[in-house]
Amino acid sequence: MQCKGDVSDYLKQATSADEARDLIESLPLAENQAQVQPNQDRMPSFKLTDYSDVGVADAFTKHFGGTARYSDSQGWLVWNGKRWDDNDLKAQGLVVHFTEIVRQHALKSGDGDYIKFAAKIRGFSRVQGVLGIAKSQLEIDFEELDANPCDLNTPAGIVDLKTGKLRPHDPNALCTKLTAVSPTSERSELFEKFLYDITIGNPRKDCNSSRIRR
Repeated sequence: MQCKGDVSDYLKQATSADEARDLIESLPLAENQAQVQPNQDRMPSFKLTDYSDVGVADAFTKHFGGTARYSDSQGWLVWNGKRWDDNDLKAQGLVVHFTEIVRQHALKSGDGDYIKFAAKIRGFSRVQGVLGIAKSQLEIDFEELDANPCDLNTPAGIVDLKTGKLRPHDPNALCTKLTAVSPTSERSELFEKFLYDITIGNPRKDCNSSRIRR
């Protein structure tokens, strides 16, 4: 089915509770879904030993600590390959995806109790419970976000404003913002006019303007 309108419109297509659940699980998480979801083939095989929401939250934190963080001021943050995107729904989608990984591992194990538990944790209240517990485990202080004033995050990478050098996007830089355009060596008529105006028509003799160009 194609998703049209908001989630409530989408769920109106369901004719039963089971079909509604299937529709929820099939919802796309984001445009960059491939970036925020781990490659299941790379996930190490594991078996939960703590059949509780805390046990699932612990395992989720170990596997998604580099992809999801929580800030009390901004809510859930999910790394999209370029910046930390504040999006609670993406974080919920990660937990839903993780419970499916747990379910697959349980089925492969053949352990009846494990299979029953893996099926139960896919309910809405259990998913919310795991998210709530994981908040404290993945919490990050607001002051740590975008803390380096010399880091300019652009679509092409992070520009060091002290040196002008460009480096790859890095989740450890904790950038939540992204400029609309990437740096370029091409001259800008608008920028040249700006320099002309602030140097009273002689930008080339002004030492500050040469610094701005760099």
